[in-house]
Amino acid sequence: MPLVVFQAESGKAKDDATVEYMVEQLRLRHVEGELICFDLKEHANRTDAGKKRNQDQYDAAFDLLDSLSNASNWGGSNLPRSRRLAFPRSLLVKAIAEAAESGSGKNALDELRKMRWRPRSSGSRKWLAGEFKAVTDVGNLFGAVVLLVVTTVLGQSSWRWPLVLLVLLFLLFGLWRVLPLFRPQLLWLSPVNRWFSRSTFLAAGQGQAGGKSWSWWRPLRSGRVMTRRADGLSKLFAAAPRSTALTRARDADAPQEEPAGTEDTGRHPPLPRALATLAARLVPAGWREPAASGTTEVVNTKQYLLQLRTLALLEDLRALYRPWMPDLRRRKRPTPPIIFFPRATEDSGTIALLDAINDIRCRRSEVDPLLVIAGVDRAGMRKLSELSDSGLRRPPSGEWNVDVYAQWEDGLLLGQSPNGRPWILHRRISREDMEETAWKLTSPQEPARSLWVRMWSVWTLAAVLVVAVLAAGRFGQDYEHRYCGSRILFGNHDLRRVPDLEGTGVECIGVTDRAYPFDDGGFRLNGGTPQNPGTGPGEGVTVSTVENWITASNATIGNSPHVTVVYAGQLSTWQDQPTQVRNGLEELAGVYLAQQYVNSGNMDGPKIRVLIANGGQELRHQYLMAQQIVRMAKNDPTISAVVGLGRDADDSAKTVGLLERSGLAVVDTTNSSPTLASDSTNYFGLAATDQEEANALTNVLPRTSRESPALVVTRTPQGTDDQYSPQQRKAATTALTQAGYKVRQVSYTSGSDTSFSTAIDTICGGTSKVIYLAGRAEEFSALLSSIAGNGSCGRPLDLLTGDDLTKLDFDTSTSVPSNVQVYFAALADPAVTGQQSALLNSEQDVPQLSEHNPRASGKNTDLPAAILSEPMFEDGTLSLGYEATEVVQNAADSAGAVDHGYRYAVLAQLRRTVLANQPTGWVDFEHFPQIGTATGHGIVIYGVTHSDEGKPTLKLTCDTLSGMRSLKAAPAPAAAPSGSSAGKGSVGTCDPRRVTG
Repeated sequence: MPLVVFQAESGKAKDDATVEYMVEQLRLRHVEGELICFDLKEHANRTDAGKKRNQDQYDAAFDLLDSLSNASNWGGSNLPRSRRLAFPRSLLVKAIAEAAESGSGKNALDELRKMRWRPRSSGSRKWLAGEFKAVTDVGNLFGAVVLLVVTTVLGQSSWRWPLVLLVLLFLLFGLWRVLPLFRPQLLWLSPVNRWFSRSTFLAAGQGQAGGKSWSWWRPLRSGRVMTRRADGLSKLFAAAPRSTALTRARDADAPQEEPAGTEDTGRHPPLPRALATLAARLVPAGWREPAASGTTEVVNTKQYLLQLRTLALLEDLRALYRPWMPDLRRRKRPTPPIIFFPRATEDSGTIALLDAINDIRCRRSEVDPLLVIAGVDRAGMRKLSELSDSGLRRPPSGEWNVDVYAQWEDGLLLGQSPNGRPWILHRRISREDMEETAWKLTSPQEPARSLWVRMWSVWTLAAVLVVAVLAAGRFGQDYEHRYCGSRILFGNHDLRRVPDLEGTGVECIGVTDRAYPFDDGGFRLNGGTPQNPGTGPGEGVTVSTVENWITASNATIGNSPHVTVVYAGQLSTWQDQPTQVRNGLEELAGVYLAQQYVNSGNMDGPKIRVLIANGGQELRHQYLMAQQIVRMAKNDPTISAVVGLGRDADDSAKTVGLLERSGLAVVDTTNSSPTLASDSTNYFGLAATDQEEANALTNVLPRTSRESPALVVTRTPQGTDDQYSPQQRKAATTALTQAGYKVRQVSYTSGSDTSFSTAIDTICGGTSKVIYLAGRAEEFSALLSSIAGNGSCGRPLDLLTGDDLTKLDFDTSTSVPSNVQVYFAALADPAVTGQQSALLNSEQDVPQLSEHNPRASGKNTDLPAAILSEPMFEDGTLSLGYEATEVVQNAADSAGAVDHGYRYAVLAQLRRTVLANQPTGWVDFEHFPQIGTATGHGIVIYGVTHSDEGKPTLKLTCDTLSGMRSLKAAPAPAAAPSGSSAGKGSVGTCDPRRVTG
């Protein structure tokens, strides 16, 4: 921006007054337009007082700079706070000057500390009150946010964290704004401190190398640099005090009169030689005016100090208009700051200030936004006689257009010399231009600014950050209560938190591609618990252990062709019932063994990637789990099938239907529902149905008992969505009725407080010898305890139940009364059916699941088949998990699923799948489901009796391989005594066909 100087062409006093009037009118019009303009009213009063003190032009220029560095003189309260100016650099230099005058240069630093590095006239208390008002003012966006936070604190029950945040906010505000009052050196990274400590102009004035001692990483040393520079600058101010009258006679015949007590003796305190030499070197030769003996050094020092204070002013203005700042200060101030000097004279200090601005701009080659418009008379022009010769000519039209400004701007490239004063743009005004009709002044208006620019500031940015922190905290709380993982960026959105069955905790429902601690009960694969770990294969293997194995196996796939199988089951348990996870753990272990066997290169075709899905306790949230699986499948085409879902509930059909609509096949492991296969085209069950189990159980009963009455003990319908008990009740009633029994149903209360009080009275008070429990394993022990504790239940009883009883460990946790013979169904017996399958070969890769490790010892012998008699294989659940995964991989290989649509190719191929040598026998989905005599499911019946040693004795009664299409009649056990079932050597084939009396 130029220093525009208007001068009357005629040089007459009347025309000079007209030029002064024109500049004043320009100022008034700009003030009316609410532009950022310097107000001369306050400064005019100070100028009059200065004239009475006979100030020289430099002292007057210092007074002018004092007024220019006062933000209230630039529009004050008329401007919005976001557009008000601030001059921290100028105030720092002014404070050093005041300290030097008070301390006489000796104790200036002590005085500066007492002043808290701020000018006395700044009014720190008033400043602090203004800053606090700026924070709490609801008209300010930052103040509105503070009010919002306070309202939130008062309106919420959990007020602690918002209150702590509000207190921290005010503390940070206080530290940032108040700390410079006490020790500005501590803020060595602040813009003001960096400028003062690194300015080459100030360093040259003190004989220092600029910026070499200041460091970004050395706060203490950088603070000492600031202190040292302030000390040196105070000595310069002390050597050239503002009170010295260095006036020069303008006319030899018109000496000035000075008030009494202010006579200039012409003698001044001598400057130190080093300071005097530096000041003389720094001030341009054209500026050194003749003075009386002893005053030249003082004049040169004052000229240097004037340049320094002018530099501080220009740096402040540059900072206020710096582009690309977070507070958008450049956009908030679209017009430059303007200073109007209607009459620039030597006595007022304006001529010296114009010279100083021109000199700083030439020497620093830095652009600042300040625009100066001044009117001068002939005497003032004598002081500004050296103008740049840029070939400026007034256009014939008499107008001053943009071309003139462009010519002046081009001339700056050739006139960068302080002596030439190139930054002064001179304009002579003729008498014709001064006519009233020639001046058509308009009131300039500030360019329109958008609302968001008006509202934005550093405080707004801080407010946005505060709101973002509050929102992130709130969102984090909601996220933690909704999703598992507890981290916004790295949590698992496919795992949802839901209340557990007891309502006292939470469990994670959904699907994950890596290990997640679903179960904290610590149940072991060998049947052990944290209280009784046990020994043998599977020792120490928990759900988390198998999950980590699966995650590691997934990582080995890389870019190899693969299909993704989702295991879906119950992986979370009640806190006091860790055995609830037994089926899920065994199925998951079977899935891993199949995955490891395939991924190790033992089978052709694509590799297997396994995802782990948890349906919650008793699979109560399997539909939510299925929704998460479907959502993941939309983004992952390799997801081809779901294995598991081994528990039947109210929403089982709905869950299978959802997966069916997504094209996902369901290969079920232990679900014994008789309706899912016929209702859904994507459902393939490996387990015997409830009706098959009931038929097989009824067929092993002694024939002499078939005319006796029978009781079916069933759950009370209320309070559960488990379909196992209703379906078992229906199947048992049908099988016993068809066998000729007189069936009667009695109910019991299930849940956290299981009670057989009503049912036990009927059982012990009647004559029925056959009792069929249509319930879960956790309720079976309570029934046995009730029978044992009732003295009227001494007659022989045959107690039948379904495959859920395989969860119990009869060796340690269950006691069977001596008069009770227990028969229960199991889905498979790998010790009989799995010796020809790959299950044995896959197991020897996992030392924790086997007694021997032939591969580690260099042997290629098969693992002894006795391992299949261990508890983890006993009920066939692990074998079914293995079998389901292998079936899916075989279908994917046969259908070329990797190249032909993954899940749809797998679903179509499963209908044509017939596999031999599986852990449970044959898998035959080509004829699945079969309605009528046999469905091809494997089934095993076990008998449990009370031994002479007082411990239960478990015996295999009969077994049937899966896939058998023709069955031989099962041999009937002896009629009496009840419970004398056949031994292992005489085991027959279980008959799941319809029972006939």
